[in-house]
Amino acid sequence: MRILFFGTPDFAVPTLRALLKSSHDVVGVVTQPDRPKGRGLTLEPSPVKRAALELGLPVFQPERPNRPENVETVRAAAPDAVTLPQYFQQQGYRTEAMGKIFHVGQGNHEDPKSWSV
Repeated sequence: MRILFFGTPDFAVPTLRALLKSSHDVVGVVTQPDRPKGRGLTLEPSPVKRAALELGLPVFQPERPNRPENVETVRAAAPDAVTLPQYFQQQGYRTEAMGKIFHVGQGNHEDPKSWSV
């Protein structure tokens, strides 16, 4: 299965590494853009970006992932599935199994590509 990994914080890195050890093909990583940190405000990559570059994975850092041009970039990667560990942990969820999630109301209710197969 081709997987596109979405994540930014430290706790998402072990999931990324576990996926790479599995039989799945991680086709890339989507993470937040580098942010200024420290007194010198130097740009720092996210923990997931550092891990992805170390592992030789392509990294995509859109400022706003929901823009049409960014959606097309994600689709061009042709993933069979995407991961969203950060979002679901923030919402209080934990992983029990895999399944389909479809969010109606973002203008995608008539978009068959938004549904999993």
